[in-house]
Amino acid sequence: MKKHFTFFLFCALALAACAKPAPEDPVAREIGRIVRNETRVPVHVDNARITDSTTFEVELDRRRRIQELKIYQDSNFREKYLLKGMRTNARRKAESMAKSRKIIAGLDSIRTSMGGTVKNIAYYDYVFDYCTADENGKPMKPKQAYATVKTDGSVLTWSPDHKNIHKCSGLVIPGYAALLEGLREKDD
Repeated sequence: MKKHFTFFLFCALALAACAKPAPEDPVAREIGRIVRNETRVPVHVDNARITDSTTFEVELDRRRRIQELKIYQDSNFREKYLLKGMRTNARRKAESMAKSRKIIAGLDSIRTSMGGTVKNIAYYDYVFDYCTADENGKPMKPKQAYATVKTDGSVLTWSPDHKNIHKCSGLVIPGYAALLEGLREKDD
């Protein structure tokens, strides 16, 4: 009997959490809009809360480290390809290394042009609960997900996996998208 009551209580609380009206929090509303657009199902977002913040300086450093690691890995592959006589692959890795060096130079230029604003907050990390409905419209079990949200409240990225929320967060850096696009155009 106690098991049934506990199960019933859990189900009632889960349904109550999912059946709330639209949140008044503008960030939760924006997260809900983005998740709805991507999943194509009704979504209710609840309990959105900030877990961390990142400055432009930290994000610039993160992007720089990614490119430095890419150069290191490409260099190792290039050496292996040269030893095996795979010149085309070695050339591609050399081109990739040159592109990464240009990105690093571009990031350094962006850092310099930002001046003191490099210390400003670029975005916040959020954790939130969301609930979707099944094909019959019944609320499903709430899930937890993560998002990066710019200081103006717009959502950069969201993911059910915390490891994936920073994959596109470099786009918050002024000029970074244009830098990447410019290098992509030169490749074509």
